[in-house]
Amino acid sequence: MSVSSNESAAILARLTPGQITLLMGILATAKVRQRTFIAEQYLERGRHFEETLAFLKLVGWVRELRGELYLTDCGVLFRSRYTSVSQAKKGIVDIIADSPSAFQMLLARYLGCFSDDNRRITYTPSVRARLQQSAIRDFLMLAGAVKHDVQRNHYELSQEFLHLYLWAKNVGGVTSKAQFRANLAQKEKIGLLAELAVVEYEKAKVGKDWADRVIHVSAKNPGACFDIQSLRLIGGQVVKRYIEVKAVPIDSFQFYWTASEIQASLMLSNAYFLYLVPVVKANEIDLSRMEVIEEAYQNVYKSPDQWVKDEEVIICRRRTPSKSL
Repeated sequence: MSVSSNESAAILARLTPGQITLLMGILATAKVRQRTFIAEQYLERGRHFEETLAFLKLVGWVRELRGELYLTDCGVLFRSRYTSVSQAKKGIVDIIADSPSAFQMLLARYLGCFSDDNRRITYTPSVRARLQQSAIRDFLMLAGAVKHDVQRNHYELSQEFLHLYLWAKNVGGVTSKAQFRANLAQKEKIGLLAELAVVEYEKAKVGKDWADRVIHVSAKNPGACFDIQSLRLIGGQVVKRYIEVKAVPIDSFQFYWTASEIQASLMLSNAYFLYLVPVVKANEIDLSRMEVIEEAYQNVYKSPDQWVKDEEVIICRRRTPSKSL
């Protein structure tokens, strides 16, 4: 089942995060699975059953078999991960971003209109754009992802959703071989080896139940602002972790940092991590000596006592040898 962007917008126009969680809750506990029965139960408290069901089918959380409705494994997993209403709202938006569909492209196109205004991600649409984007905008406002600043007459992306601005830049950027040929030519084999090693390291850290949430972003989008998206469970909460992997010389830990990566480190703050993976010899890394740096913008870029940087090419290297030597 697939739909066009216009059909997706029509579904979103009648959809709210509350409707999604309501229908999933009914399906999780229902003893009778017939579609008509589920619809009756839902419509006692919710609206737009057909659109809500269509959305859940399209993102792969619900399947229909001979007129009966069931949560898929992905749907069950979502309910187990996001137990509160606030968690569910954020989780729904993140899942749209992670699931290839017309909804994903609507989200990417809309967030791609935003820009960085001194660390505030804002968008001032034209009257025509307001009308055209009303479905996805209103849905994001209900989810708490976007808020309207009446005084400044612009829309602003909420702090806990800033990662989606970077995601939209990654998705919206051209990923053709022609555009990235120069980058790919410079990307050494050891760099990819380090990234793959960190992906496996993160999967082991989060455990098999969450390993599917460790995403090698740069493998799909060579110009991405970070290499890997991972997570940690802290106090029962899912905390996302955005990782830039650098294969570095063991003696200096010198690495190259692009402007977009630095912007990501600034915006994502303590959710952004540098994983510096030492290279001990040709095509060989030492993950046991890897250094993980949290809040890299402050602890590296804004730390001249610990790191030397060349603003021309944004090269960072240690002032003193690594303690791991």
